[in-house]
Amino acid sequence: CPPLVIGAKLYEVAKHGVVATFGCVTEGVIMNLESWKKVPEAQKKIIESVSRNPFKTTGGLNRDAYKVMMKEITDKGVTLYDLPSTETEKWYEGFREVTRKWVADLEGKGLPAKEVVKMYNQECEKRGVKVVAFPREWA
Repeated sequence: CPPLVIGAKLYEVAKHGVVATFGCVTEGVIMNLESWKKVPEAQKKIIESVSRNPFKTTGGLNRDAYKVMMKEITDKGVTLYDLPSTETEKWYEGFREVTRKWVADLEGKGLPAKEVVKMYNQECEKRGVKVVAFPREWA
């Protein structure tokens, strides 16, 4: 994740990286409950406001920002490698298997998980996003 590599200055210790899509991660903000209790109420409102939707707050990681970050990482001396397509496909199939199991578990509880995952995939495709964890046989 380029923002993490840059933000945590991982380029100082990691001189090699693999460019790979492992799916999208959800963004979230977490805090120790005891620490949260010590935060003044006015600051809690600010934290809750800006962390409720990090994508909206930051503008998200769009393709242009991604390119700039990747260049910054290589400019910092990190050598980047692409996974061979056969290896990438192995990872994607693993993700699809996780989706299949997750859906089967939820469907076993009477929830319409497969329908929701299919709907999610359709919405992503409308926006030009490929969900690598979406099982092909459900298309």
